This record gives sequence, C-alpha cells and structure tokens, in this order.
Amino acid sequence: MISSTDLQLVQAIARGGSLAAASRTLNVTASAVSQRLSSLEQRLGLKLAERSGGASLVMTTEGELLAARAEQLLNTLDGLEEEIAAQRGIISGHLKVIAPLGFGRLRIAPLLATFQTQNQGITVNLQLSDQLGHLPRDSWDIIFRVGPLKNSDLLRTTIASNRRILCASPDYLKQHGSPRTPADLTNHQCIAIREDDEDVTLWRFTGKEGKRSDIRIAPPLASNDGEVAKGWALSDRGIILRSEWSVREDIKAGRLTELLPHWQAPDAPVTALTHHNSTKPARVQLFLDFAKERLGKTV
Repeated sequence: MISSTDLQLVQAIARGGSLAAASRTLNVTASAVSQRLSSLEQRLGLKLAERSGGASLVMTTEGELLAARAEQLLNTLDGLEEEIAAQRGIISGHLKVIAPLGFGRLRIAPLLATFQTQNQGITVNLQLSDQLGHLPRDSWDIIFRVGPLKNSDLLRTTIASNRRILCASPDYLKQHGSPRTPADLTNHQCIAIREDDEDVTLWRFTGKEGKRSDIRIAPPLASNDGEVAKGWALSDRGIILRSEWSVREDIKAGRLTELLPHWQAPDAPVTALTHHNSTKPARVQLFLDFAKERLGKTV
C-alpha cells in the first residue's frame, strides 16, 4: 500500500531532482531519502528514479506517473483537511507564496508574519525570486507581481495601485544638474533594475496630452535587487526609476528628489496570481483579502 508519506517522498524527489534537494524539502538527511526511496521501490517492484550525472536523479516513466498522481492526491487530501476544519469554523492548511525579492522582503514578509499570528491554524512558506516571468516548477498558492503582466491564464487580483517615480539624491543633482525632459536622461548616470525578462534599459514616459517619449539608457550600474539600486541612488551614484512604495519615505525625508513630475512612467500595480480553481481554498482567499486591506493603504 502507498501511504501519503510515500507520495510526499516521490513528489519531493520529482521536484528537487536530487537526494539533497528532496532532503531539504522533507527535513531529513539525504541518506534517509535514499533508504526510503529504495524501500518504496522494493515494495512496488519498480524503479522510480535513476541516478544521472553525480547526485542528480531522473524519474523513470513509472516514477513520473506516480509523481503526477501524488501531486493530485496530496492536493485532494489537503483540501479535505481544510473542508473538515472549515466545518468547525477553523481555517487551516499550508499557504505557499512567491514574491519578488525587494517587495517580498519589505512588504510581503512582515505581512505574512502578522497574518500567521492572527491565524494560528495556517502555516506559511514564502519564496523570493527575481525571475517571475516564468511560472515556477514548485507548487504554490499565490504569486505576487509588481508591474505589468504578460499574457497569463491565471486569475489575477489587483492588490494595490503603484506608480513608478524617477528620482535621484540632492547631492547627485547638485553635481550633474536636473534633467528637464526625458531626452536629457541620456546625459545622466541612470541605474537599471533587472527583473524578469523586461527590457530594463528602455524607459518609457507619457507627458501632457499623451505625448510619448521612449529613452534608451546606458546604465553604469545595474542590479536584480531594487533595494540595491536604491542604495546606489542614495549614495549619489545616479538616477533610478523605482516603485512609489520603495522611495516614498526617502522623498518625504529629502533623501531623494522626484524628477520630471509632469512625465509619467507606466504604472506598476501590485497583483496577486492564483490558480483557476472552482473555489479558492479558504486560506488563500483569507490572505488575499488581508493583503488587499493592508497593502491598499500603504503601497
């Protein structure tokens, strides 16, 4: 008989692709994963995974079939537990959230901590990534995005509006002057934030009466972490185009100065992506409502 523990083992190996990755997921040693896999294969009389190139594991045809069914069955079991708990007025389960590096660290992480404190029956896992242009292989409940979303069949919920602001430190502007038009940016040190697959060196602006101005910058500094880029701007290294949630307090305190206020870069709304389930799990809908209520006031 195959148990839920066996299904979790196969799922972890299929997702991780190695004994080490599966051991981290299951919180056991790699040798324990190897022993459990061998035991399961002996009971089934089937080879589920083959070693390939050192420590890597490749699922066999039978292993892939079992891994696919394991995903379905474990999700069904999780849903059943939630339904039973809901009958007693308890919302429970494991909430898996993925978010961008900077926004996830500064906004989603503290939000999830508060949410979990208020909902003790829910456990939380937060994964931060700067590559959200492609859906992750791991299972997830909610993916947060900041900025425009390319074609997606996922359900999207707008959490908060968010404009992007062009800004630099007062000392940088004293040394280099302030741009009067978007075209002037080509004569400045502009700092790029490399996220997903976006064309980050093409800055687009819309002025009065819908006039467009697209500028190709040549950044001397670039990072995949927006907070690193902001740190450079605060250190007088150049001009950044950054989300309002990140620079609002710095502008208010005079550490950064907004530039070209009559030219607007495309907005970068905060959205939450979820699966097309017939009904969202209660834990997912509860956190979406919580995030919209909290972030809608602060972003």
